[in-house]
Amino acid sequence: RKILAENAKFYEALCQYTKQLKPFGCKIPLTRDQNFGFVESEMPQQVSPWSTCVLERFGLPLYFGNEGPGAIFLDEFAADSFSDEQVKIFLNSDNKEEVWDNLKSHTAGTLSRSIGFAAETYKSMFESFASENLKGLRRSSIKILEERALLKKMRSVETLGLRRVDRGVGYERNAWYHLSSNSCVQILNTLNRICMPMKDHTDNNFTPLSEKYVEEFSPYCRNLYIVFENITQMISSGDFSQAERISQESKALKKEFSNLRKLQTARLQDEESLKTAFVYLNLIQESHELLSEVRNALRGSQKFFAETLTPYFDEDEMV
Repeated sequence: RKILAENAKFYEALCQYTKQLKPFGCKIPLTRDQNFGFVESEMPQQVSPWSTCVLERFGLPLYFGNEGPGAIFLDEFAADSFSDEQVKIFLNSDNKEEVWDNLKSHTAGTLSRSIGFAAETYKSMFESFASENLKGLRRSSIKILEERALLKKMRSVETLGLRRVDRGVGYERNAWYHLSSNSCVQILNTLNRICMPMKDHTDNNFTPLSEKYVEEFSPYCRNLYIVFENITQMISSGDFSQAERISQESKALKKEFSNLRKLQTARLQDEESLKTAFVYLNLIQESHELLSEVRNALRGSQKFFAETLTPYFDEDEMV
């Protein structure tokens, strides 16, 4: 009774919809390849929160479908990720090319924004750590968490769109989409692993990063920022003609970070402040990891947006 009373207006509004529903009930969008818990046990299960957490508990009739009329219920995080027009296209459009064009456009925006965010945040974190700017590091930490949550929202609906495109295209592009998208998630996780030791170190008023280290690392920071910006522009514009050159430059920069890591490891015993030296070493190691992930994001994006491709991995291309 309490649930019914608290949601009285919801039920009244729903009654107005049920007059036009055929079949009767609330429709949960079901694509051909999506799993909702009633598939073979060995397959991964993705149960719709609308059915298990809302409609089922309210005692409302519901059904799954990808055709026909009915009220469509989307999770809130998914609905907020796209405009109304894009959601309508993904769910209702019979034109698979239209869905594919919209998916490519939105995915390019998501990836370029995420990698561009990483470039700016990485630069800001190093500058804040070098100048002992605790507020700046705290802001970076919060922004990383917010960006990670936003990226999760975008991925949820882009995955839905990927299931609505032509099946052959979906099979070809699925692996490359997840490679680039997962790489962006790992980039954000790596940024967080860089930021937290810096923030804690500065918050505890430990010995600041010496001028020697600031001068030594600044060129590395600038070069990594340039690589990220170049990749952001390529994904945003869809022009990957310089992808091979950027990939080689990033590979060379990875080697430089590796050499710097060996140098820093060798001189640890001579450091006056081991805490500061280890935070600096962590910065070097995680920067090396950032380059690995952004190269994977570039490779996945290049394959995902390509006009034609083969759906198999080339072992020679693995980073």
